[in-house]
Amino acid sequence: MTKMLGDGRRYLVVDLSTEKWEVRLFSDREYRDYLGGEAMAVHLWKSMVEDPAAIDALGDANPLCIVCGALVGTGTACAGQVSLVAKSPLTSLLGTSTTSAAFAQVLKKAGWDGVVLLGSSRRPMVLRIGPSFVEFRTSERLIGLTSAETAEALKSTETERMLCIGPAGENKIPFASIISDGYVLDRGGLGAVLGSKRIKAIVFQEGDCEIFPVDTNLMLAGQKNLEKILSESGYVKQMRDQGTLGVMDQALTTGFAAVDNFSKRTDPRLYHLNGKETTRRFSIELSACEHCTMECKRTIRLPEGEDILPDYGIVSMLGSNLGNYDIQLVIKWYLQCVRYGLDPLSTGNVLAWAMEAQREGLIDWAGALAFGVTDTVEQAIESIALRKGIGLQLGKGVRELSLQYGGTSFACHVHGLEIAAYDPRGAWGTGLLLGTAEQFPFIPEILFPRLQVRTLGSKVAWAAFQEDLVSALRALGFCPHLVVPVLLERFKFSTFSSRWSLWFSWYLPTIFPRLFPPRLFAQLIQGLAGFEMSGQDLLAVGKRTSLMKLELALAMGEGKFPLSLPERFLLDPDTNHPHAVVIPYRRLSLLYRRLRARDRKLMKEH
Repeated sequence: MTKMLGDGRRYLVVDLSTEKWEVRLFSDREYRDYLGGEAMAVHLWKSMVEDPAAIDALGDANPLCIVCGALVGTGTACAGQVSLVAKSPLTSLLGTSTTSAAFAQVLKKAGWDGVVLLGSSRRPMVLRIGPSFVEFRTSERLIGLTSAETAEALKSTETERMLCIGPAGENKIPFASIISDGYVLDRGGLGAVLGSKRIKAIVFQEGDCEIFPVDTNLMLAGQKNLEKILSESGYVKQMRDQGTLGVMDQALTTGFAAVDNFSKRTDPRLYHLNGKETTRRFSIELSACEHCTMECKRTIRLPEGEDILPDYGIVSMLGSNLGNYDIQLVIKWYLQCVRYGLDPLSTGNVLAWAMEAQREGLIDWAGALAFGVTDTVEQAIESIALRKGIGLQLGKGVRELSLQYGGTSFACHVHGLEIAAYDPRGAWGTGLLLGTAEQFPFIPEILFPRLQVRTLGSKVAWAAFQEDLVSALRALGFCPHLVVPVLLERFKFSTFSSRWSLWFSWYLPTIFPRLFPPRLFAQLIQGLAGFEMSGQDLLAVGKRTSLMKLELALAMGEGKFPLSLPERFLLDPDTNHPHAVVIPYRRLSLLYRRLRARDRKLMKEH
C-alpha cells in the first residue's frame, strides 16, 4: 500500500500529439487558492492557454482538464465529484461540468488528482492510465460503437473505470457528451472536444494509494458530524423518497415547468412524471453515488428490465417539453442519448425548437416532429448522432438553427447552450444563474422554498453567494445539494413572522455567511491537508473561482455578463399560468454586475 499524507497534489499532463506524458504538482499557493475540482480545473485551463478567445474549441490548442475534488478518496460522505473543463464548441465560452463519477475514486487510488489532455492524437486512440503508466492504444475497431458497445469491447475489470464517447462525439456534434457508467458527465459539447482529440475512451486503473489525513482526529470528527447531519435531515429523507422528481409538483404550481418548448409554464399532466406517481406505478430501487448517503438516484423496473430513472431536468426536457407525459418513453429516449453520447437536455431542447418551428411554418424538413407525437423522436435522436437525414440540421444546435431559419424569439438557449429545465418567468433567481452559466438551480426557489428570498436585490445577493458556495463545494468534491441539510435546515426560518420576512429577505445574503459559514466543510479540508482554513477562507476559494469564470466569459464572449436570456422569457408574459409575468432580467443583471464589480475590487485589494 502506498500511503499519501494529506492530498498528493499530483496530476498528469498528457500530450496526445507526441504520445508523451509528465507528472506535475500543484504548488502550495495553487492548492490553498483552488484546492481541487472545478476551481483547480478552471485555473489549470486558464494557465495553459495564451488567448482564450482565439482558441478553437475543436482544435489542438484546447486543453481538456479533469480534476477530482480535494476530498475525493477520503471516504467522506457525498464527496465523489469530478470536474471537466474545456472550451465549449457549443458556446465558444468555457465549458465546465461537475458530476459524480466512479472513475474519480479510481483516479485517486492511482495517486492522481487530475489529468490534463493537450493536443490531439494522430489516430483514434484509447488511453489507459494507471499509477505509474499512460498507455496509448489504437482504437480503430471501436469507431462507430455506442457507449455501451465500447464499454463491452474494452471489458473493464473490477479495478478499472472508464469514460468514453459515442458516435455523436466522433461526429463532433456540438452538444455531444462524455459518458461513464451509463451516465452523462457534461453539458456544452465536451464529448465533441474529446472526439476532436481522437480519443474514444479513457480507462483508469486503480492502484494501492490510500490517503491519510494530516490531522486524523479533526478529519474523523468532521466526517462523523456530517454523517449525523445527513441521517437526521428532512431534505435527505425527501430526496430518498422522491429523488429530484419531487420538484415536479412545485414546477406545476409555481410555473417554472418546461412545457412545449417553454411556450407554457404548467400542465396537469405533469402529475404523471412526478416522484410520487412514478413510485406508485413502478418498482423503484434507491441507488447512490459512491460514498453518498443521500440516495437520490433511482433504478426503475420496467417490463423490459431494469433501467436508470433520469432526474427532473432530463424528464422535463424529454417529457413535457416535447408534449410527452409517458415516463417509459422518457427513459427510452434518455438511454438512447446515453448510447449515442448526446446531452439529453440539449437534445430535448433542439427537438422542441424544431417542433415549434415546423408548426410556425419556418421549416419544412422536420418530417412529422410535433408536440405530443412520440413515434418520430427515436429516429430523430439517431439521425442527430449519426449526422444523417434531418440530423444534419438538428445537430447544429438551437442557436445556429434559429439564426439560419428564424425563430430566435422561441430559441431557448444562453449563448448557444440549450437552457436547463426551468422557466425563468416562474423562477427569477434561477434565470439569473442560468445567465451566469450556472446549471444548479436557485436554492431558495427550487430546493428550499422556505427560504423566502423575495426582493430583487436579495435574489441577486443570494445568487452570487450561492455561486461562491457551490464553487467551494465543487472544489472539495461535494454534491451541491449538501447546502440544504448542512447549512439551511439548521436555521429555523419558521420562527420569523411575516412582519419581519421582507427585512429578513433583504439582509439574509449578507448576514447568513457570517452567522453560518461553512465551517464543517472547512474543518474537513483542514483535517486532510493540515493547514488553517476557516469557513470564510473556503468561501474565498469559491468567490475566486466565480470571478475567474466571469473574467474568462467576458474575454471570450459578448463582453457583458450575465449573458443574455432567450427573448421568450424577457418579452412574452402570456402563458397558461395565471401569474403572467416576464423576468425583470435587465434590473437583475445590472444589480449583479454592480455586486461582482465590488467583489473584483475587494479581491484585488486582498
